Amino acid sequence: MRLERPLTRAMRETIMDYLSTTRHFLLSLQADSLFQLLNNSSTAMQLLCQLDRMFENEPRLNLNTGITGSFLLSSIWLAIDTCENKDFLQLLIYFLRCISRNYFIQLQRWIYHGELDEPVNEIFISRSLNTSPSFTNECSKEFFDKSYQVVNEAIPEFLVGCEEQILQCGKYNLILQAYNARHPVFEVLYPDIEVCLTEQQLKNMRRNLADKYAIIYKRFGWCSMQSIFEDRMAAKRVFANLMMKRTQAHLDAWAEKQRELQIKANAQKKLQNDLLNAEQERIQKNHLEKRRQDIVNELAFQRECERMEDKRLEREKQELQKEVVQLAGVLPSSPDRSTVSDLSFASCIEEPDCLAESPSDKDNANTDNSEEEATKQVDATLYVPLEHPGAEGTQNQSNVDRNRKRNEHHDGFVSFNSSEDQHTHRLRSLLNSNTERGRNRLRVMETEFGLGYKNTEMEKKATPCLPLELDKLHVEIPLSVPTPMSTTSDVDFGDPSPRETPEIADTVNNNNVSAISGSLSPELPKPVLAIAKPTSLLPKVDFGMEEEKETEQDRDPLPEACNPFMARRCLQLSVMAPVNAYYVLLRNEVLRIFQEQRIYEHFRKLRNYFFLVDGQFGATLTNEILGRIKAGVGPRSLSQKGILDTMLTNALAACSADETTVSENLTLNCTTIPDTLNFLSVEATSMIKLNCKIDWPLNMVISSETISKYGQIFGYLLKLRHVSFVLDGTYEYLQQMAKLLGPELRTCAHFRHMQMMRHKLSHFMTSFQTHLVAKALLSTWKSFKEELCAANSIEALYKQHVAYLKRVAFLALLNRRSAKVKETIDNILVIILRFCKVIQSQSFIVDQDNYFVHPRFKRLQQEEAEFEKFVQYLIYLGNKAAASGYQEEIGDLICIINFNHYYKVSGNHTGSSMEDKKC
Repeated sequence: MRLERPLTRAMRETIMDYLSTTRHFLLSLQADSLFQLLNNSSTAMQLLCQLDRMFENEPRLNLNTGITGSFLLSSIWLAIDTCENKDFLQLLIYFLRCISRNYFIQLQRWIYHGELDEPVNEIFISRSLNTSPSFTNECSKEFFDKSYQVVNEAIPEFLVGCEEQILQCGKYNLILQAYNARHPVFEVLYPDIEVCLTEQQLKNMRRNLADKYAIIYKRFGWCSMQSIFEDRMAAKRVFANLMMKRTQAHLDAWAEKQRELQIKANAQKKLQNDLLNAEQERIQKNHLEKRRQDIVNELAFQRECERMEDKRLEREKQELQKEVVQLAGVLPSSPDRSTVSDLSFASCIEEPDCLAESPSDKDNANTDNSEEEATKQVDATLYVPLEHPGAEGTQNQSNVDRNRKRNEHHDGFVSFNSSEDQHTHRLRSLLNSNTERGRNRLRVMETEFGLGYKNTEMEKKATPCLPLELDKLHVEIPLSVPTPMSTTSDVDFGDPSPRETPEIADTVNNNNVSAISGSLSPELPKPVLAIAKPTSLLPKVDFGMEEEKETEQDRDPLPEACNPFMARRCLQLSVMAPVNAYYVLLRNEVLRIFQEQRIYEHFRKLRNYFFLVDGQFGATLTNEILGRIKAGVGPRSLSQKGILDTMLTNALAACSADETTVSENLTLNCTTIPDTLNFLSVEATSMIKLNCKIDWPLNMVISSETISKYGQIFGYLLKLRHVSFVLDGTYEYLQQMAKLLGPELRTCAHFRHMQMMRHKLSHFMTSFQTHLVAKALLSTWKSFKEELCAANSIEALYKQHVAYLKRVAFLALLNRRSAKVKETIDNILVIILRFCKVIQSQSFIVDQDNYFVHPRFKRLQQEEAEFEKFVQYLIYLGNKAAASGYQEEIGDLICIINFNHYYKVSGNHTGSSMEDKKC
C-alpha cells in the first residue's frame, strides 16, 4: 500500500474542504430562477475552471499518483506569480497557507529536535546514503559534516538563502543530544512555527518570541569565546594577585626575621659597647689618676725649687747688704745726701697723691656735657602743652594743616573720608561756578548720567542728587538711550532676551550704578514678535494627485494576506524568526561545551608541542632524537615504540603540567623506516613524526587534517634544529682541536677562515629561525587569538583554526607556491651539512713552513662559494616576492641576511645564472 505524502494529503483535503464550503454556501442562497442560480455560482465555477486548468497545464501535478511537497509548493508559487484574477489569487493563497502549515510541522521537528520523517520526508534536508562507520557514528566529524545534506531542488521559494541556518539547527541538536541526551535545552517548551501572512501577525509572533526567549536566555546565560578569554585573563589576574600576596607575605616574614636578627645583633652590640665603654672609662680613670699624681709631684717639685731659689736669693741679698755697708763705710759722706741710694730708692717707691688729667679726658667730659645739654634743649622744644602752644609749635601746626588741605583738594577719595561739611562745601562751590567749565560739567552730568539738582526754598544752593527708588537696587539702562558710541546708529534695540537680562543686571551691579527713575528714562515700547502664518491667499498648485486618489478609492484594494510579495516575505520571516532565536541558543550551548572541554588550552598546547614553542620540551626532544642518531643508533632500533615513547616522556617531563588531554594523546612514531641513518644528511629526521589524537567533540574543530598540518610544520622545524645542532657540534670540534693543538692553531690562516665561514653559515641559520619564530609563530598566534574572540559557532572555530595553520605554513614557505624558495633553502641546508662533514673528515696537519693547514681547505672554499651563490639567488627570489606583494614578510628576512649589502646581488644576472645551473 502506497503511503500518501503529507502535503499531497493536505492539498487534497483543502480542495475537498473548499468544494464542501462552496456547496453549502450555494445551497444557502435563494434562487428563483435558473439564471439567478447560474449568476450565484458563476464565481465558484470560474475558480474551479482555473484550478482545473492549473492541473492540466502541469501533468506531473497529479494528486493520485503522488507528488513531492517541494514540487507542489513550487507549482502553487508559479501559479501565484502568473495569476491575474484576484479571486483565484485568494484561493491559491488559501491553499498555500494550508499546505505551509503541514510543511512547517516537519520543519519544526527538524529545527527543535534534529529529526526527519524518513518515510515521507517533505523538507529539503535528507540523510546521506553512505553507510560507512564514520558516517553513522554520531561522535565523529564526518557525521557532523556529511551525514545530512541540503537538496537544492527541494528548497521552497520563500526559503531560498536560509537553508544553511536551518540545517545547522538540526545538526547542533544532534551534537547536544550526543554530548548530553538530557541537556536542559530539550526540556524547554518552545513556541511553534506559525504561518503568518500579514504584518500584524508577524508583529504578534515576534512579540511572543521576544518574551519567551528573554526568559530562556536569562535561564541559560551567555557563553562566547570572548568570555573564555576574559575568564582566562581573570584567572591570570587572580593568580597574579595571589602570587603578589604570597610574595609580600614572604617578604614580610623575611623582614620580620631580619628585624629580630637586627634586634639581637643590636643587643649584642650594645653589650659589647657597654663593656668597651667601661673598659675605656677604667683606662681613662687610671690615666687621669696617674696624670694627677704627676701634677702633684710636679707641683711639689716646683715648690721645692722655689723654696731653694728663695734661700739662694736671701743669701745673695745678705751678702749684697754686707757689701753695701762695707762700701758706705769706705766712701766719704756727701753734703746733699745725694749719694745715698736709700733716698733715691724711697723716692721711687712713693705714690703720687693725684693723677693729672689728660686732654683726651677733658674732651670726653666736654662731649658728654654737650650731649646732655642738647637733649634737654630738644625735650624743652618738643614738649609744648596743647593748652598753651608756643610760637614755634603754632608755626609747625599751620604747616601740617596746610599740607593736609592740599592733599584733600587733589585726592577725591580722601575727601570722602573727610568731614561731610567740607566735602559738601566743595561740591557746592563746583556746582555754583559760573565759568564755562562749570556749565559744561553740569550739562554733561544731566545728559550723560541723569544727575539733576534739588532746589528748595530752604536751600538756595544746588546739590547733586541721584533719584533713587527703594525697590530697585540696580540701575536699569534702557538700550534706546543713545551713547557716545551709538549716537549715529540707526538700529532700534528691543528688550533684552531672558538670557541677556541676568548678564545686564550683573554688569550694572558690578559697576555700582544706582537705579534710574522712570521719569528720567522713559519706557520703551515692548517689541512684538511677528510670526508668519500661512494665508489662504496663496495660489494652490494642482499636481493631479486628487484624481489618482479618487481612482484608487474607486478600485477594490487587494487584501494584505493575498499579496504575493507580502506572502513570500511573511512566510520567510515566519520560519526564520524562530530559527534565528533558537539558533542563537544552540550556538551558545555548543560553545559552552567547547569551553568545558578547554578548547583554547588545546590550541595553546598543540602550538607549544608541535611548533617547539615550549623551550624545555623542544630542546629536550631535539637532543634526545639527534643524540641517538649521532650515537649511531640504527633506524630499526630508533623506530621501536619503547624508545620513541621514552624520548617523548622525557621531553614532556621537562615542561609544565598539562591540564588537557593533549600530552596524554601525543605520540611519536615513524612512518617509513630507511635502511641507514646518516647524521649529516638533511633527511635524517624525516622518518620521525609527531601525532596527536583529538577526542570528540573537539575533533569537529581540530580535525585529523589539521593535525597532519601540525605534523608537517613540526618536521620542518625539526630539520632546522638538526642543522643548527650540527653547526654547534662543528664549533665544539674546532674549539677542541684548538685545545689539543695549542695556541698556534688559533693564529693560522686556515683555522681563522674556517671560523669565519662557520660564523657566516650560523648567521644564516639563526636569522632564518628567528624570522620563523617572529613572523610565522608569534604574530600569527596573536592574530588568531583576536579572531577567535569573534567566533560564535563550530564552523567559525574550524575555519579560523584552518586559516591560522595555513598562514603559519605560508610564512614558513611550506605551501606549493613557495616551492622554489623552499627548494633554495633546502639546498643551502645541504651545503651547510656538507661543510660540517668536510671539516670533521680530516684533522689539521703541519706543512713545510710549520703552519697548521687543513687538507681539504680548497673543498671548503668551494662550499663557501656555492653557499654564497645560493644565498644570492635566495635574496633575488625574496626581493621579487616582496616587491610583487606575494609575501612582504620575506623582505624582512632578506634585510637581515643581506645586512649592509654583504652579498653582492646583481638583479637579473643572479637569477638567470641560478636557473641555468639548476637546469
